[in-house]
Amino acid sequence: MKTLPRHCLFLMVLAALSLTSCKKKMPAEVIKPAEMENILYDYHLAQAVGAEYNGEERYKRELLLQYVFEKHHVTEAEFDSSMVWYTRNMEELDNIYKNLERRYDDANKNLARLYQDKQKRAIASGDTVELWNDRKMKLLAPSELANRLTFKFDADTTFHHLDKFVLRMNVRRLAKESADVYAGLTIGYKNDSTVAVTERVPDDGALLLSIRADTLDMERVEGFVYYKDSVSSTALPVVLQDIVLTRYHASREELDAAEEARRKQLAKQDSTDVKPRKPAVARQPEKNDSVETVKTVRRRNPNDMRRQQHRD
Repeated sequence: MKTLPRHCLFLMVLAALSLTSCKKKMPAEVIKPAEMENILYDYHLAQAVGAEYNGEERYKRELLLQYVFEKHHVTEAEFDSSMVWYTRNMEELDNIYKNLERRYDDANKNLARLYQDKQKRAIASGDTVELWNDRKMKLLAPSELANRLTFKFDADTTFHHLDKFVLRMNVRRLAKESADVYAGLTIGYKNDSTVAVTERVPDDGALLLSIRADTLDMERVEGFVYYKDSVSSTALPVVLQDIVLTRYHASREELDAAEEARRKQLAKQDSTDVKPRKPAVARQPEKNDSVETVKTVRRRNPNDMRRQQHRD
């Protein structure tokens, strides 16, 4: 076996060193790949949601991106400078986007599977149905025209007595100071009566609000989320995430108990509406006032008697 000349080995080592030196070392201030991947994941989701805001609501796109930076505790300047480094090192950036592509594919598959399972369960049992069909993320911005979320669902044949409605979401404030956020649910009935529940959301985190229908026929279910401080010039937006409105049918036991209570209430009302009869009193014969007719006999004079005789 032939051995390589010494000068050839030297050239090979020199080439290896030169190739190693071509790969630049990542500066300490650049965001690390794993963290950058997570930021870009949320960043592109925010861009997708922000694309739906047009016209006067275009400013919400920037607010969504600002929310992403707040969530990952980085500034926009740090993000931009890190992206500059990654674009100059495309191999690192390419690896990140390959991972992102897999994550988005998995998320879409999971969502599709969850949706199909939910639809099958709803069709099979009919007990639980997801009513919310709008975007899962909403932004309450510092403007009187954009400081509230409202929704309304008209009742149909699938709405039953004693149905329970549950509103869930995660509330994220971009401002460190507290902000007054209120949420409410209202059930309107066909007889024009309503029942409502309202709650103040004290801190960041999960919001859970529920209301149960009566045994009256429903006409609509509506609700709102209102950001009171958003009219202030210094207020920052509030982000509503993972919005869900679920309807639950009552169990057979609950329906039977409600029907029994209704029957008892009707029976109680019937018993109070019946008035006691007064004892019969024998009627006394009425005394009819009679008027005695007195026949007055008028005495006739001689002339009357002669006229009478003449007629006879």
